[in-house]
Amino acid sequence: MNPHPTASTARRSAGEFRPDPTRARNRFSAGAASAVLVVTALVGASCTYGVTVRAAPSRAAYAFDEPLPARVAVFTDGDQLWRDVQIFAEEGGFCADSNYPVDARDALEGSVVGTLQPLVREVEATPVQIRRDDMVARGFDLVVAVRAEVFDPAIAATGFSGLEATVALGLAVSVFTEEGLLFRESVAGNAVQSSSGVGCDQGAVNLGNAAEIALENAMTELGELIANAPALRETFRSGSGS
Repeated sequence: MNPHPTASTARRSAGEFRPDPTRARNRFSAGAASAVLVVTALVGASCTYGVTVRAAPSRAAYAFDEPLPARVAVFTDGDQLWRDVQIFAEEGGFCADSNYPVDARDALEGSVVGTLQPLVREVEATPVQIRRDDMVARGFDLVVAVRAEVFDPAIAATGFSGLEATVALGLAVSVFTEEGLLFRESVAGNAVQSSSGVGCDQGAVNLGNAAEIALENAMTELGELIANAPALRETFRSGSGS
C-alpha cells in the first residue's frame, strides 16, 4: 500500500461528491419542460370569468339649491348593459382566449335611486314606466326615465402579465311632468382600471371596478342634471309641483 496517497485518492476516500454530467443534463431538461408546461397553462388557457357589477350611486353630485321638493318615480331600462367581452391579446399570449361576461343591468336602478335620494324630497323605483293618470293618482310630481344607450366594456393583455380594462357608458335621461316631456338629455361615464399579476381572474375584478366607476361618473352628471335643471326649478317655483 502506498503510505502517501495522491490528492485524487484522498478525495475519493473522503467521499467527495462528483456529479454525473449526464444526470445533471437530464434533470435540467425535465425542469425546463415542467416550467414550459406551467407557463403554457397560465398564458394559454381558455376560461370564462364572470364580472360582478354593483350599484354605484354618486354622492358627488353638486346641488346649487335646496333638494327639489318633488316626489319622483324612477324607471330604468338597462337591457343594453350586458356584454360578453373577449380579451384582446396576442394569439397564445397571456390569458389569450379568455372571456368576461359583464352584466350591469341590475346595477342601474339602484344607482339612479341612490343618487337622487338626497337631491329630491322622495324617490321610488317603478318596474314599468307609468302613464300620466297613474302618475297623478300615485302622487308623483316627476317621472325620470333612464335608458342605457352605450355600453362598451373592453379588456386587453398588456406586457407579460398586465390586464387593462376600459368601460364607456352612455345614458339617455327623460324627465316628465304632468304636462308631458319636460326635457331629454344624455349623461356619460368612462373609466380605466389596470393591474399586473399572473391571474386571469383579475381581469374580472378590473372590469367590474371600471364599470362601477363609469356608472358612478354618469350618476354624478345625472344628479346634477336633476338637481339643477332650470326647467325643473322653474316648474316648482311656479307651483306646478306638489
